[in-house]
Amino acid sequence: MADEVNVSTAILQPATAPFDIDRVLRDAVVHNKPGYLMLPADVASAEIDPPTGPLEVKLAISTDAAKTAFKKAATEFLRGKKTSVLVDYMTARLQATDNLQRLIDTTDFPYCTLMGAKALIDENNKQFAGLYLGTLTADETRTVIEDAEAIILSAVAFTDTNTVGFSHKVDMHKAINLGAESATIGRETFAPLALGDALDTLTEVAVEAGAQPMDFTPFTRDVEQPAASDDALTQNQLWDVVASNLDELNTVVVEMGTSFFGMASRGFPKDARFIGAPLWGSIGYTLPALLGAAVADRDSRGVLFIGDGSAQLTIQELATVVRQGLNPVIFLINNDGYTIERAIHGKRLAYNDIAPMDWQKVPAAFGATDENTVVLRASTVNELLDACATAQKEKDKMVFIEVITDKDDMPETLRKFGSMVAANKLVEKE
Repeated sequence: MADEVNVSTAILQPATAPFDIDRVLRDAVVHNKPGYLMLPADVASAEIDPPTGPLEVKLAISTDAAKTAFKKAATEFLRGKKTSVLVDYMTARLQATDNLQRLIDTTDFPYCTLMGAKALIDENNKQFAGLYLGTLTADETRTVIEDAEAIILSAVAFTDTNTVGFSHKVDMHKAINLGAESATIGRETFAPLALGDALDTLTEVAVEAGAQPMDFTPFTRDVEQPAASDDALTQNQLWDVVASNLDELNTVVVEMGTSFFGMASRGFPKDARFIGAPLWGSIGYTLPALLGAAVADRDSRGVLFIGDGSAQLTIQELATVVRQGLNPVIFLINNDGYTIERAIHGKRLAYNDIAPMDWQKVPAAFGATDENTVVLRASTVNELLDACATAQKEKDKMVFIEVITDKDDMPETLRKFGSMVAANKLVEKE
């Protein structure tokens, strides 16, 4: 089974273990894919010859022949065309973000991102044209992608979620489609060619070919805090308040629900990081993801947005957050169940309801104390503003904020998304 999802596998034997271990590790690093080592119990304690030096990893994937052929084809393809760029999250996973940034800076091509790649490239850049969401895309952003004479796709995967039910209208005949280890122009594929090398080649040839930036309106979305109010908090107010309190040192982790759609539509500070899971939509993923991100980079303060339903699956990881002495800000969206599923499957279906929990007592149940944690609750704009101010002040503690919103309230993008997904999947709505 492992062969189907891994780049390299090995069942270890004493005679070949040193070679196989190095081979699998090397392949995993070079190809940015999982490796699988099976260690039988009767082999685990066997003696083997130790390595004679550090693991040698040659990261070069591309061949000169592939780069030369791609350069020639790309030069002809881009000649004089108005060009734009569409970016997906695998660009970062393949360590090609800097290569992409050089392309954008050199050519002035406008760029859009899919939802999963939000904030991968600075959203305050003058060439940023917005998020591409298929038919839900704003007109000024949609034309940048769909009407371009040439479009460069950087590690793009068109999935049901990030295209809103495959509603995208990208003409692949006008595309230079860059993958992890190959590039395609029309019917011709160039391989092996690493994504970073392909982007660098395009940076070089775009100027030679006289490619021009696609006409576009720069994306602007000033984040403003809503007016003070003691009325019940709405989803729009929630996302406006929290977005205006982010800074460049935050790693923002958002659950695939109202949190994802609410934050995806807000502007982000330069260098702030965005982590979501629009491809698999793994429920409860974001709390352990926050934990991993915070341990990996303790200089970046994690900010988590997770719904009450999702949190019930992985809330026990709060204990590890406390044990590790981490200081995230956790916004627990208490909206009485699975609001994203209500948007798709109907408001009153019983399986979208969950057992209520006393969230104010949950952190203490997993080891939080007054010395390391602040627990708050916000049901109005004023309470949320106060909670955010406290989080800014208590930088060395975990701040757990239970946010109350109505179970039928949701970002407008999610409302439209739910209707479209329901229609595409022929789900009967109430």
